[in-house]
Amino acid sequence: MPALLNYEIVTDPTSLQVSSDGVPSVGTVYVIASNTHQAAVDWYYIDVEIPVGKDAEHLTDDPDAIRPSISKTGTRKWRAEPSFARAGGTTFRAKGPSDDDPVTLRRDEALILKLENIPVSGKEGLVCLSIHEKSEGGDSGTPERSGHYTTVLGVAKQTSKAPRNFRAETSLLDGDAGDALVLKWDGPSNLDYWVLDATGTEVHHAPASRHPVVTQDGYSPFLDAPRRGTTYTLVAAPAGAGLPGAGYFLTTTVHALVPEFASGTRTPWIEGTAAKGRVVFASDGVAVQNDGHAPGRVSADSADVQSVKTALVRGRGDADGWIDFPESGVNVFHGPQREAGTVTAGSADVNSVKTKWVQGRTDSAGWIDFPDTGIEVFHGPNRDLGTVDADTVKVRQVRGRNDADGGIDFPESGVNVFHGPQREAGTVTAHRADVTGVNTSWVQGRDGSAGWIEFPPAGLNVFQGAGDRQWGTVAAGKADLDDLVTARALVKERLTIQGGLTVGDVLETQEGPSRLIVHGRLEAGDEVHAHRSLVVDGDLTVHGDVRPLRNLEVGGTVSASDLTVRGKLTTSGDHALTVHGESVFEGKVNANEHLSVRSAEAGWILHTNDEKVAIQGDFWVSGESLFHGKVNANKHLSVRSEGVGWILHTNDEKVAIQADLRVHGSLHADS
Repeated sequence: MPALLNYEIVTDPTSLQVSSDGVPSVGTVYVIASNTHQAAVDWYYIDVEIPVGKDAEHLTDDPDAIRPSISKTGTRKWRAEPSFARAGGTTFRAKGPSDDDPVTLRRDEALILKLENIPVSGKEGLVCLSIHEKSEGGDSGTPERSGHYTTVLGVAKQTSKAPRNFRAETSLLDGDAGDALVLKWDGPSNLDYWVLDATGTEVHHAPASRHPVVTQDGYSPFLDAPRRGTTYTLVAAPAGAGLPGAGYFLTTTVHALVPEFASGTRTPWIEGTAAKGRVVFASDGVAVQNDGHAPGRVSADSADVQSVKTALVRGRGDADGWIDFPESGVNVFHGPQREAGTVTAGSADVNSVKTKWVQGRTDSAGWIDFPDTGIEVFHGPNRDLGTVDADTVKVRQVRGRNDADGGIDFPESGVNVFHGPQREAGTVTAHRADVTGVNTSWVQGRDGSAGWIEFPPAGLNVFQGAGDRQWGTVAAGKADLDDLVTARALVKERLTIQGGLTVGDVLETQEGPSRLIVHGRLEAGDEVHAHRSLVVDGDLTVHGDVRPLRNLEVGGTVSASDLTVRGKLTTSGDHALTVHGESVFEGKVNANEHLSVRSAEAGWILHTNDEKVAIQGDFWVSGESLFHGKVNANKHLSVRSEGVGWILHTNDEKVAIQADLRVHGSLHADS
């Protein structure tokens, strides 16, 4: 006899998927007990017995994991709430609060016995569930039986025909640290598998197994970690079909700990993790905010930007200097009290500087302050007036401190120097002036007694400072003139005339053999130097020294108080003539009174006295000699010839002659 209630079984999923190694498959079994009678059925218990084990006929090998529950259809509430729980072993029992009191199931109502979270065993096959019912009633009023009704229902366990559980072993990877990507999935071994990256490029291919027995396998290929978040697609198709346009598709996404974008990224803002600073992207750039979304701080070793817009720039410490930027320009401060700071720079290129004063780097350095009237230059701590040293100064006017002082203005034509409030022409005083041209009616030295020059149309006039336009003196290292018209000329060192020189009817020079012709008398107050020859046709009177460098020819008389010839011939005031070296006389030597030849070592050698010539020492006559009187030789006398040797000599109070002796006059011999 069949059970009073009609039983059906439904599974979720429709076909229970068997579990694979490491990846359990979990399903739910719904047992539906319907009252198909017109009368109520009272049931005492309903047992659902499941096979437990690892084989194909077993539903699960872990019954402890199953969560049973009971419900019914319809709106009527239970008079007494039944329960559905594990009764021990492999049986789950539904019953009322008391074993002796049945639970009434009215017509058109059904019980739903739910076995949830069933770990499906790992082999596919048909699983038979036994349902044991103890009940009474129904259309025929069947009384309670001592035993139970048994109904057997079956559910199918299948291996998956498609891949499942496509996932990454780790979904967040640090590629910089060398993390590898491991993608995992489970699926039948008779399928081809491809893994595609976000661009559709194949990054892995697992071909189908050729074994005739289909197994559920786990796949876990190792791939390179992505540089940014990437979605991978698993594509499965029957073996040999090739990469399909349609088939089984599963996706999983893997993220990079530090993403890298080859083409950029778009986001309205970026925020930190622990520190909530934020970078906001505006249409004109970026804005840096702090954790309160107020303007924040940028910290960098260096920054290379085209422009910086900021209200304030400051050093790292509270006491450091800082700069703010009012509409008028920039202000430099230091410390927290907005005290005026110092700008230090190698150079500054600005259009304008507004400051009370400017000073060098040290306290003793020069400084400039800026009163209402202009600028004042000082040096040192006592406001001593300083010096301005510059290559170029561009100014409309320069003036002394007082209204009566001189001033200089700068018209387009040059400079004007004036003095006093009426702009009367002033005086320029300078150590030196280097100019291309000077237009002036006259030029004078530093004081009223100094000489001055005026510039008439004919040239220039030089006057002395004293007197009324008295002619002055021109002194120059060199003068190059076409014509020199002068009443008197004084040459202190050398006068060189390349052409000719004519001095009235007194003196002139002639070309050809260089000659200086003096038509009158030539007087030299100091020295006359003739580098070659000096010829005097008349008398030459020298009150100083005559130093001819070569020859001196005098046609008349030479009168000199003292005469020195190259250190060899000297005359003194006592009419003495001293010859300091050897002397050669090509003509006659006339001594009106006495002639003496002396040696510093031997004393006198030759002198005249009482119309006699005395020689103390050897006497050599190299050429012809004429003796009008006697020749006395106190020791030896020798006459020699270059070709013959000696001709005559005295020795031992004898005279020896080695040649012919010719006597044109008398010959006297004492013996």
